[in-house]
Amino acid sequence: MKELIELICQYDPSYPQKIWGLSSEELSELEQLVGRPLPGQLKAFLRSMGKEPGDVLAAGLWPQAGRIQQFYLSARRYRLSPRYIFIATCEQPPGREYFYDCGLLAEAEDCPIVQARQGLGGALGEPFAPAFPSLKDMVFWMAFQTKRMEALPFRAFLRPTDCGYGATETAAMILEDLEELMPRLGFRRLPYTSGQNPLFERGDVALAAHGSSAPQDLSVVLAASQERERARLWETLANTTLLL
Repeated sequence: MKELIELICQYDPSYPQKIWGLSSEELSELEQLVGRPLPGQLKAFLRSMGKEPGDVLAAGLWPQAGRIQQFYLSARRYRLSPRYIFIATCEQPPGREYFYDCGLLAEAEDCPIVQARQGLGGALGEPFAPAFPSLKDMVFWMAFQTKRMEALPFRAFLRPTDCGYGATETAAMILEDLEELMPRLGFRRLPYTSGQNPLFERGDVALAAHGSSAPQDLSVVLAASQERERARLWETLANTTLLL
């Protein structure tokens, strides 16, 4: 997670002073409590900031050792399939819990993240829904949202238009268009996330897309330091992509 800390430091140079991770012994104890090896990306994250992730907004989306321990010391652990590992709870409405979906892998470097309604993850009849293709996507996307985009006061929220292509095809077309269009507009594509969650920034503007859940839930957030620039870019996106 060195790259994650370096990214946050671009926007908050004092960030390393605010985080606190687990020791190797504490990680081993947590793995014993969970009952299976933790994926490599989760161990790296917990080792860097598992006790205290710093002043990151929406911190419930960040894995914390205390929350994981609390889950596995409760009776809820017995209704959760061994293929899943609880990692985080976001209490902000509508309230979601996040889990690694490790499948039948004994050990893995990273795995997809799924979500369920708060308090119902693993319950009979409660389905899991895709959230992020990996923990790496999840934490980099959240860090960019909270440390980069929150500093830009003017925002626009864009969604796919109902153009008759179908949700899956429309989402794929939008993500492909963004990958081609944003560099032409002077934006840098950050290299940390997958094509489902692309992040772009320019000196005065940032854009983050989230398309790893259901295709109809694709969302794009544009943030700018000037309202005029936000409006100009919103018009460009609306005229050249299937976003509205």
